[in-house]
Amino acid sequence: MCRCSILTRAQPNRPLTSTIASFALPAFSPFAPWGPKRSPMAVQTMPLALYLKRFRVSFKPCGRPQQKRPEPAFATRSAVFVPLPGLLRGSIAMPASPISPPAPRPHPALGRRRWVLGLLLLGALFPATASEGRLREQLQPIIDRLPEGSNAAVAVYCLRQQRFVFTHNEQRQLRLASVAKVPVSAAALLDLGQDFEFVTSLVNLGPDIAQGSIAGLGIIARGDPALDEHHTERQPDRIFIEWAQALQRQGVRRISGDIVIDNSYFAGPIRPSTYPGGARNIQAWYSAPASAFAWNNNCIEVQVRPTRLGEPVQVLTRPVSDRIRIINRATTQSSNLSGGIIVNRAEHSNTITVSGRYQAPTAWFPVSIHEDPDLLAGDHLAHILRQQGIAIDGQVRLGRVDANRPLLHEHRSGLMGALAIFNQRSQNFYGEQIIRVLGQRHRGEGSIVAGAATVMEILTSRLGLPAEHISLLDGSGLSYDNLSSAWYICQLLARMDRLPISQIYRQTLREQWVSGVRCQVKTGALAVARCLAGYINASPENSYTFTILLNRGEAGGTAWSRVLQNRERENLLAAMVAALKP
Repeated sequence: MCRCSILTRAQPNRPLTSTIASFALPAFSPFAPWGPKRSPMAVQTMPLALYLKRFRVSFKPCGRPQQKRPEPAFATRSAVFVPLPGLLRGSIAMPASPISPPAPRPHPALGRRRWVLGLLLLGALFPATASEGRLREQLQPIIDRLPEGSNAAVAVYCLRQQRFVFTHNEQRQLRLASVAKVPVSAAALLDLGQDFEFVTSLVNLGPDIAQGSIAGLGIIARGDPALDEHHTERQPDRIFIEWAQALQRQGVRRISGDIVIDNSYFAGPIRPSTYPGGARNIQAWYSAPASAFAWNNNCIEVQVRPTRLGEPVQVLTRPVSDRIRIINRATTQSSNLSGGIIVNRAEHSNTITVSGRYQAPTAWFPVSIHEDPDLLAGDHLAHILRQQGIAIDGQVRLGRVDANRPLLHEHRSGLMGALAIFNQRSQNFYGEQIIRVLGQRHRGEGSIVAGAATVMEILTSRLGLPAEHISLLDGSGLSYDNLSSAWYICQLLARMDRLPISQIYRQTLREQWVSGVRCQVKTGALAVARCLAGYINASPENSYTFTILLNRGEAGGTAWSRVLQNRERENLLAAMVAALKP
């Protein structure tokens, strides 16, 4: 046990444990039982007995007993103020006064423990204060120079101390852009689990396989987003080729009836009505619809190949389907001339117009499907089956399929691969599929409304996040009124980081190195917003979550340019890293 004398002014003959003594601690100290305060200069007091108990330090009076002295008239309260240098010197005593005898010298064994205690306090208090000061010094000038009329919310949260170290408008709900993928992907991982698989079943609509023929092929679709080129080295046909080979291994050579697509797993509109309008937006790949049976991100891809000079080019599409109409106005020209090809999709149909002049084969150019995505996927499956030698006598149509029919083949895609594409490549289509899957599993309805409500319920029940801090209108962030606060996104990331799946979730985010510091981020970009959120791994001991939400607001003209806002978004992240690096 360590020994020292502690003088108190009230009731000097009573034991130390019955004497109320307090010392000052800065309010931002992690040891303060009242928790961190916003003002780092605030000072509070802490009962000395609680301090001794917390650090398991025992003090006993030494030397001769104190003689009882009369209380001076001015002594109205009992307090011991312990300045931090006093801890380092190894003494806890009030300064000498005319009415107090000098404090006895402490036992030598006490010095080492107090040095350790002092260093702990220094390490806990001063680095946090310094980093907060640097954050304010580096971030505030960038925020202050944002265009007049724009809105910004910025927050940085320390995972070790479990508190915010910088905030600016952190409670204000602003547009998220693709940062809305953070709550959707978190809810999916929390609810479905890392081992979840999307399953598509191929079943025999007849009783058996008779002489290589089946009465019909049923496709029970459950919203798999990954039947695309992302997982097949940019060869999306490979998946359906594998299905054909699986059927052939079962002995199937002919489908004498129809291919029936059961798309009942999803319900409601195939795309949100809140998506941005305009010809450019509605036909862009990032506006692709959702469907229970979806192939190659529900886009129509167009490729142009030259023919003879001056004659129409050859136009290829995938999926291959008679439901797609092609208007070819493009011609082949000499290789000595410059040219170009324009591909447009009609606003209310799957009609593709190709115009221009070109002299060489083009890459595949995607436009979003307008309608019937399940049937287009079925048409392309039928095309591949025929290519692989399986005859089809019937047609492709929609209908309910009994899940108890004889199973011919199952295709499975893992959730983690889908979440990586969703977050790292910001693939909107994946989010629209995943949010509907969540809605179906929890509410029996694979719709946007059911899915959005499910996401908020999961985050509230599993992470304790208040639902009133977020508004979701889709699974991708494309709708302008997907709203939340910097506080909410930082807290979501922080609470995910406390779970056993924290590293698994972090791996779904895009890795970005800033000044030698590894960050894991989710970007977001709309015409009206530039956003960024994720983790900053400043050192092995200190990681932070951060959120940057920049909205155009009332700013207009060149003041809100894409280049400018992208630059300022990255400047804010770079400033955070610079302030938080050891």
